[in-house]
Amino acid sequence: MNINTLILFTALTVIPWQTIRFILGKLAIAALGACLLYVLLFYGLRSIFRKFESDIALVTLNVSAYPILSIFILVSLKFSFADLDSGDTIGWFDRLLTASIIIAVSYWFIQLFIQVFVYYLKDYARQTEAMWDNVLLPLLEGVVPFVIFLLASAFVLQSFGVDLTGIWVTFTRSIDHQFKSPDPPLILRFANRNTAGM
Repeated sequence: MNINTLILFTALTVIPWQTIRFILGKLAIAALGACLLYVLLFYGLRSIFRKFESDIALVTLNVSAYPILSIFILVSLKFSFADLDSGDTIGWFDRLLTASIIIAVSYWFIQLFIQVFVYYLKDYARQTEAMWDNVLLPLLEGVVPFVIFLLASAFVLQSFGVDLTGIWVTFTRSIDHQFKSPDPPLILRFANRNTAGM
């Protein structure tokens, strides 16, 4: 008996055949759902959004299509393997899927913020000649993606079982201390300096 046959025999004795059939059925449904979602995102909605006068819906769809498809596939895989007993290998695979979902969602949010929200906010500020264009937008463009990345990194580490309670307590205390100090917080000093220079 070679090693491949032994691994297959061990897998079949550990996981009942009925569970394997159930998981394969779920994977087939997920694959069909992914195909339908692909057709909807890349053909159905795209042809509808091209008829709109504003191109914000089409830009949002272009930014969101691949992340939504990736998130759907990852969530489908997570639910498909959820019925298996949580052994070491399955547990690590589940954690890896959870971390991948968090990374995909955070990437999607960052791209939406930078390519859609900030872009159209800049366009709106140019049309209305708003003064906050030079102060608020660069600040948001630098801070919000960093905060999303920081939160996503923390959630990814927590999904692998890393305890971040001490870091969260230190972080919140430093923010609390920053706002209670007599000097204004660093962000407000930066904003005031840019406003004064205008």
